[in-house]
Amino acid sequence: MKIVVIQKHSYNLDGIKKEVAKLDPKRADEILFTSNPDTVITATKDGKPVLVISGQVLGSSYYGTDLACDVKRTNKRVLFYIYSLTPETNKFVDGVIPKGS
Repeated sequence: MKIVVIQKHSYNLDGIKKEVAKLDPKRADEILFTSNPDTVITATKDGKPVLVISGQVLGSSYYGTDLACDVKRTNKRVLFYIYSLTPETNKFVDGVIPKGS
């Protein structure tokens, strides 16, 4: 299954990738790490199962819950999780991974 991780800040992406690489370097290279919502939408359009892990705040007025809606409109097979200090949900979010403070 394809995995996509989106966070607003590159240092968060770098930290997540570094931790994944400690466990499985090959898998860390296979995961798509991005800060661009359009990249996530493009990566999930093929209709195949995808796991998306998203931050809540992705821009000044664009949120993880917005991305969940946009992604699920084109691919119902996406599993979408929010990873955030202040997570929100909607009917398109499959779950929350609380970020420690």
